[in-house]
Amino acid sequence: MLLIPKYRLTFPKSRFSLQSCSSTYQGARLARDTTFHFRYNIVAVGILPKTYMPILRTASVQDLKRLLELYPVSSLRERWSGIAGTKDELCLEVAGKRNLKDIAEFVNDYLSCCKQHIYVYSHRLRLNSLPTVGIPDGELLDTKSEPERVHLLYLIRVGFKIIVRDPPEEATVEFLLPVRLDVTREHLIVRIVVLEKDIGSYVDGRGYNTIGRSIDENGILLAVERAFGGALVTTDLHKGVKKLWHDDFMDATRAQYKKPKSTDATIMDKSKGIKKTDSELYALLRTLTLFKTLFEVTATNESSVSAFSVDPGNGYIGFPRYSDNRGDTDHVVDEILKHNR
Repeated sequence: MLLIPKYRLTFPKSRFSLQSCSSTYQGARLARDTTFHFRYNIVAVGILPKTYMPILRTASVQDLKRLLELYPVSSLRERWSGIAGTKDELCLEVAGKRNLKDIAEFVNDYLSCCKQHIYVYSHRLRLNSLPTVGIPDGELLDTKSEPERVHLLYLIRVGFKIIVRDPPEEATVEFLLPVRLDVTREHLIVRIVVLEKDIGSYVDGRGYNTIGRSIDENGILLAVERAFGGALVTTDLHKGVKKLWHDDFMDATRAQYKKPKSTDATIMDKSKGIKKTDSELYALLRTLTLFKTLFEVTATNESSVSAFSVDPGNGYIGFPRYSDNRGDTDHVVDEILKHNR
């Protein structure tokens, strides 16, 4: 039977650490100084060997567990079918074995199944001359090349600086965040896994206030934009989104839009789409600028994507739910871009 080390939180003066109360793993780093910090690790495409994974190598069992918990249980069970138990138990057992190569491959292979925030840019660079991208507290974990596409997987250590109450103490809670850059001949697609965190579970239910974060999505995007040195332009997705809507790939259940003299919003009753139930509004929206809009997928196919949101003018696509099949969210993005010309 696999035994998982237990942890307690301590707050020595201005920092906190995870300290192991018991351990069955030799060589695992079960205590970590998590002093709030800001590093800027520059990583170069094509230079780092596959075995160079400093963030993973220095990660605690709990770091790895929280990383795996970002993924749907269906993906975890598909990859580690021989491990029984709940999602929490499965993540603990996989993290405890510390097979870092296996975990890194899983993080990349199943990223499309996660809840994601995606930002699309246009560019005119050649795929064989992409710039070095440095992300604060990030490392390049893996690279993959396909015909007409390059994938760059980053792992970023994100720290949340908090004030814990009763008694008041400063602390930092850290998470590992996967980010992938997919580069085609025309577009750069930045995929950021949604970081769902339960900080309260790490401070024994004590009240707390978040007072800082080492890097957020805007910081990640700024680092990418700076690396490309002005070569990126936010892609307007209106044409592709409206074409798929016209083709009944999906229907909007919530929409925010710009009218000539105002910004308006419509929220449909449950399970009712705008195109299907309000043809007059749909005809109007075909001519207007859309802002944050939620679509339910209506196409009869085998896709496990049930819904996604878009903010077309800002090149944004969001997947608020897990998907079961690898590549299904990729397909939605590719379909929007294919019809966006």
